[in-house]
Formats: sequence, C-alpha cells, structure tokens
Amino acid sequence: MTLSDQQLRAVELVESGANAFLTGMAGTGKSTATTAIYGRSKRPIDLCATTGIAAINLAQQFRERAGITVKTYTIYRYAGIMLGPNPGQEFGSFFSYLELNMTRSRRAAFQRIRSAQTIVIDEISMLPGRVLDYLDFHFRKIRQKDKPFGGIQIVAVGDFLQLPPVAKNGIYDWAFLSETWKAAGFTTCYLTQIFRQNEPAFIDALNDFRVGRISGETARVLATRVARFPSRNIPRLFTHNAQVDKWNHYQLECIESNEREFLAVTNGPADQVEFLVKNLVTPQVLTLKLGARVMFTANLTSGSEMLAANGECGFVEQFDVIADKGERAIRILKDDQSTLNVPTHVWSFDPQDETSATFTQFPLRLAYSMTIHKSQGLTLSEALIDIRAAREPGQAYVALSRLKSLSGLYLKDWFSGVFVSPDAINFYRTLERTNAIAVCP
Repeated sequence: MTLSDQQLRAVELVESGANAFLTGMAGTGKSTATTAIYGRSKRPIDLCATTGIAAINLAQQFRERAGITVKTYTIYRYAGIMLGPNPGQEFGSFFSYLELNMTRSRRAAFQRIRSAQTIVIDEISMLPGRVLDYLDFHFRKIRQKDKPFGGIQIVAVGDFLQLPPVAKNGIYDWAFLSETWKAAGFTTCYLTQIFRQNEPAFIDALNDFRVGRISGETARVLATRVARFPSRNIPRLFTHNAQVDKWNHYQLECIESNEREFLAVTNGPADQVEFLVKNLVTPQVLTLKLGARVMFTANLTSGSEMLAANGECGFVEQFDVIADKGERAIRILKDDQSTLNVPTHVWSFDPQDETSATFTQFPLRLAYSMTIHKSQGLTLSEALIDIRAAREPGQAYVALSRLKSLSGLYLKDWFSGVFVSPDAINFYRTLERTNAIAVCP
C-alpha cells in the first residue's frame, strides 16, 4: 500500500501514542490511512464506528485495501452500553444498571475495555457528545484509571462537516463540543490531498459545498450539471426512504417481465441478525426482473483478480445460471459489457466468530436509487442527486462527494442553498487559528 506524505504522518502520529483526530475532506484517504495505521501498529488496535453501516463499510475497506479480514464493532456494542444513557440520566446510575444486568456480551465488552490499548472510532461526526462523555466515564470506571478514556489511546476519524449526530429539538450534540473532547487533547491530522477527484473545478465546488458557500464560479459549474430529462438508468440519491422506494418501484414496473423475489437466509442470534438486516445495503428481500439495473454491494474476487467492485453497476441478464463452483447464480451484464455469474454472498456479524449471525443474499440491489445516508462509503461513477430537501448539515456535500468526476454528476434541479453547521465551521476555524492542525498541513 503506497501512502502519501500526509498519510505517513498520520501513521507516525498514532504510533506516538497521542490521542489523534484524523480528518479532511471526502476522498482524502482517511480510510487508507486508517488501514495503514492498523497494519503498521506495534500495539493492538480495536476498530469501531459510530453506526452499523459505517462498521460494515470499515471492515469492507480493509478487505479492499489490504486483503485482510478484521473484526469491527459499533462503539456502542464494543463498550456494551446499548444506546448509552438517556439524556439527563446520571452516568453512575447507568453504569450501575449495566453492572447489575451483566450479559455474556456485556461481560466480553468489559474485558475488551480492560485490555484495550488503542481504539479507532470511525465516522466520529455522527457520535453525540453526550455518548463520548459517557464513554470516557465508562472506560475510567472499568479500568479504574483516572485518565482520559481510562488511559486508552483514541483515534477519532471523520469530518465534522459531513453527516451529524441525530438532532434533538433541532440541536446537534457534536462530539467536539463535549468536555471529554477538550480534556482528551486530540492532536489533529488534517488530510488535504484529494484522491477521489482530480478536476480542479469539481474540487473547488466540493470545497464550497463543504463549508456552505456557493461562489459564483461554483454556481456556474453546477448549473451545467442540472439535468431536466436524465437517463432512467442513472442511479439516484435521495434524502428520504419514501423517495427511494417510489422510484425503485416505478423503474421495476416499467420493465415488461416477471418479478423474481430472493429472500436472504439468516442464521444466528436474533439481535445480530436484526443488526445486519438494518445496516446492510443489500435488501433482505431482493426483487428483480430480467433487464433490471443493479449495483454490486460487495467486492467480488477470484484469487487476486477483481471481478466486480462494490458500487459497480450492470443489468440482470439471466436467472438460475450455475457459477464456477456449482452455485446457483444470477448473470449480470456489467457496464463494461463483460458478464459475470454472481452467486450468493455471506455477510457475518463477526467474521472471526463462527457462532455469530450470518446474512446470505445475492450481493446486489436495485441501482435506480438509494438514500444519501446509505451512499456513505461508496464511490460512484455517475448519479442523479436531488438535494432540494437536504436539510441536515453536510448532507448535500456527502452526496456530491460520492462522485469521481463532474461529468458523472447530474442534479435533479437547482436548489435553494446548502446547509452546514455553524458550530462545525467554527470548530475548524479555531483549529486553524490556534495552529492545532500541525501534523498534516
């Protein structure tokens, strides 16, 4: 794995033992740097994320970039804290409740914390500050050490100008506003070299979107990407599930062939199965027709050869074909005009635990549309994006930054503005003003 100078500095920062905040625009290689940090560390590192989707994506990124299988957790499951204390609930009483209701999984979580040395928390922007404060309290209690996070090194990865934590009464409880963030003394490594895109005009537009600024030049560039009558086959990104379901249903109805339903096979503990069903991009009930446009939801390989990458698209050409290993498969005509017989794929709740839940399904989903939240972690060659109803901070920016090139971007219509968090803007400005961004300038 070849690293940029900035990514190498990120690795060195973590190796120093400092609490680190790895941040930067979408496409600057935060995931690549995280993979390198894990692979080169002389200390054991536990890998966590703030949401189920992010945890699954994190494991997949390691398989893609390093060819290794790693165990990933949501930070909630890792710590054994369910959803954490309710707002206003006293931390001590919640911890006592956990101790009095000690399940097998919680006992394992407490043991992980006692032996932990370094924890990566990916997509840190979506972690409420209240939960970060509790994690600090939780780790101190379990390890009986009066140090930030009980002496565990924390590597926070993400961008506070992307998707936020769930708002309460319109207020976002950002992790960087918490007392714990201030006390932990995070050293910031700000990655600036962009790898996903290489067009200066598009990069400048994304920079504007990230901070909620629509310059005259950005408006001019994006106005050229408004598509009144785009191709039906271009994937669409919407803000709400109802829009996704409506468009997928409409597209499928337009195809004059019979529907086929494929039901995922699930095994294992019910709570783990529920987690996989909720967080996988692959649907539990996959409804297809011959000619339907689909997207691959996993990397498919043969030895070292990449047959299909997560996010690639194609069309359903034939059902009930036989794959190389004699498995029942669906034949897909990929956009590069090659064909691929696609068998079922197995996702595990914990790939290193044979008793954990599994979800077996064809690694496909209809490619006509998905929510912006579900698209996080994907790189798309083209997409039609409707951001007119994007009201969460960073939502519009996340959507546009999935695209590799300006030519692949289509806007449903013009929009009234871009929503960003003033608190997040001020946070980054403060880092710049105080020269806190010193590791990866």
